[in-house]
Amino acid sequence: MSLLEGELLDVYISSNSKYIIIEPSDPQSQSINNQCIYFQGRITIPKEIRNILKLTEQDLLRISNSTGKLIVKKVNEKVR
Repeated sequence: MSLLEGELLDVYISSNSKYIIIEPSDPQSQSINNQCIYFQGRITIPKEIRNILKLTEQDLLRISNSTGKLIVKKVNEKVR
């Protein structure tokens, strides 16, 4: 999946609450998901999602591409 600068993205938690899904927002729909904008090569995960998944700045995250979506999972090790 390639992201464009300024692209609006939907950010939500998987149904099993184990990982974050990030995908391009459909401009035709009224999304109920959290959203962010891809800006300067960065995606900001909304605070509500970070809190629910208990993510901290020290957590190591693994990002994979799956059928047009980014899957973000927490890795057990902490960044030092």
